Amino acid sequence: MDNFMKAMKMYIRTAVRPITLVFGLGVPISMIAAMVADPAKQGEKDYGSMIACMGMMHAILLILFFIGNISISQMKFFGSLPQAKVLFTDVPIAAMGTVCLVFDIVTFACAYIRCGSGMAADLLIVDAANTITACFLNATMSKKIGKIYAVLSALIFVSFFNQMIILTRFSFINKGFGVTVSVAALIALAVYIVGFAAVHFFMHWWWKKSGRNYNNSYNLIAQNTTAGNA
Repeated sequence: MDNFMKAMKMYIRTAVRPITLVFGLGVPISMIAAMVADPAKQGEKDYGSMIACMGMMHAILLILFFIGNISISQMKFFGSLPQAKVLFTDVPIAAMGTVCLVFDIVTFACAYIRCGSGMAADLLIVDAANTITACFLNATMSKKIGKIYAVLSALIFVSFFNQMIILTRFSFINKGFGVTVSVAALIALAVYIVGFAAVHFFMHWWWKKSGRNYNNSYNLIAQNTTAGNA
């Protein structure tokens, strides 16, 4: 736990910059305010666009950690630290997940109070899926994972930022998913649990396969050198 907290503090200090903080939080907050001020109703032409737009705000939240992810992935110094494993695997998921979950809760509360249970239920499902997607992209950003996963990440990234175009092509989105808040909450909870677990196990698999554990590499070199000298 101590290593995790140290890694989290290091990640936040490296990743979060004033410009990215203002833009990464300013745009989603502005969109929540716009939703509260002038919400579309289920069945209206712009309803699907609004739901997709709120989901796409998770992509904007990625900007919060964009610089840090590149810096941490490119500098071998971070890989030589005792807390390197959690810094490269668990911390990006936890940081992105925390920010997205706060956004999801605020969005749900605003939608429920201002627009009723129908929109709140729809946002629960859409936001849950987008949160997991954001966590996956944040955790894998700037990391060498392999050609198949690189293509997969690229497709997810492009779809993530273009979901307004994709989702609004389906007319049913304007009518909503037609579920109650309770059902939507159960669906969202399942998405969170399965999604977070899947991203966690994937990143730990990547850590074992990637050779990014520089600390262990240095220890192995030292052991081989000592054995050779003996």
